[in-house]
Amino acid sequence: TRTVGDVIGPTPSEVEPVGFGDMFCTVCEAAILVTAVLLLLRPFARSISRSAMTTVLTSASACAIVLLSVSLVDGGPEMVMSMDAAGASTPTLNLVTESPAGSVTMPDPNMQMETGMKMAGGSCTKSPTTKQQSATVDLVNTSWADAKKYQSLVAAKDAGFRPVTPAGKAVVHYINPANYRATAKGGAVIDPSAPQSLVYANTPKGAVLVAVMYIAAPRSGATPDPGGCLTQWHLHTNLCFGRGTRAVVGIADPTCPAGSVNRVSPPMLHVWFVPIPGGPTAVDASNAQIVHAAEQVTSPHNGTA
Repeated sequence: TRTVGDVIGPTPSEVEPVGFGDMFCTVCEAAILVTAVLLLLRPFARSISRSAMTTVLTSASACAIVLLSVSLVDGGPEMVMSMDAAGASTPTLNLVTESPAGSVTMPDPNMQMETGMKMAGGSCTKSPTTKQQSATVDLVNTSWADAKKYQSLVAAKDAGFRPVTPAGKAVVHYINPANYRATAKGGAVIDPSAPQSLVYANTPKGAVLVAVMYIAAPRSGATPDPGGCLTQWHLHTNLCFGRGTRAVVGIADPTCPAGSVNRVSPPMLHVWFVPIPGGPTAVDASNAQIVHAAEQVTSPHNGTA
């Protein structure tokens, strides 16, 4: 999985990132193999003193305990979430924003990511600094100030946003091809004045703007990290795109529908404008949670997204 990919499944050639824990595990496996070979080559008649055996076992055990502890801490965002859920303390935050989504909080350690979704960034092991907290609040406030006009679905369409996921569903993503092309040509990934994507939820009162979504491009390089753990990127591995288009036409279950192909999405970052669990910079939420949150805010009358 760290060299050629998973071999089977919806993303057989997707190579997973290598972490410290992966390398430690591989080194241990190699050490076991080498030691087993040395034992087979060693004369069976040769004796080992009790003190030498105790020294070797104690040293090896101490080294393994230290490196295993480092592996658990540096295991990546999924590992950190598991550790937090098991009882490790996490800092609490309540950063007031101007977004209808409410205050920024620390990511939910018990978050269960949807199938086909995973974190795109590195390990989330550090509490956000004062600078990162301030940058996160600024990002949320600026995103909301610039996106207010897109509460009107007509205004969004006039600005060039088009649905990239099937229209009429509970949650529909719109993309602005011009904004995305600008990013692909080296433009800013996070530009509140020209977001690559908008997200709408269809409610009984019509479509409600629920988020902007910043999307990195293949040439964007490392994703911006203004808020540390407060601004985490994710990607999707099970999306089916129409051949020759950027439109998402379905989910690989386990394979894509005829006429479409499975591709790993570029990294994405949500900034929410409705009160979903986790606040305005939550990694993601279920469609049911998004629609319920959309029903809690005031919005101009729109048709169906």
